[in-house]
Amino acid sequence: RSPAGVFALSLAFGKADKTEPDVKDIKLQYTQITSHVWGVDDVKSKYYNRIADDQLVQKDWDSAEDMQRYANEGVYEFGVVIEHNYEHPIPGKGSCFFIHVHRRPGAPTGGCTAFARDIVKEVLCWLDPSKKPILVQFPKAIFAELTHDWNLPDFSV
Repeated sequence: RSPAGVFALSLAFGKADKTEPDVKDIKLQYTQITSHVWGVDDVKSKYYNRIADDQLVQKDWDSAEDMQRYANEGVYEFGVVIEHNYEHPIPGKGSCFFIHVHRRPGAPTGGCTAFARDIVKEVLCWLDPSKKPILVQFPKAIFAELTHDWNLPDFSV
């Protein structure tokens, strides 16, 4: 269910306040997850496919992901927005795809990309907005087809 393609990574989020040691080294724009922060998936909302804080914007959605619930479960302790269908979002073409902490190795997600907590934290601290970070993600078969032409690492070994 994860989108395939090449996507910008520009907004980090997490449970901690930006001044806390776990997140002070994150260089991307950072949003602290609170009870007012939502992943809006309502196709009628102007905030569709965005993280929105209902204290900062006029709530116009009927459907949104409770990001604090997932932060409290550890899944959104750290995360980054995958900019799929993002610049000019088309309602119904997918919303709120993230890199976040997995529940356990190999556990499925609703379309997100998930890793162990320490890996997500390390990646977030490594990403530098001045270098315009991207995520390249494809099904294995397409990745194998593109490996030579795109000079991608060969993981078949």
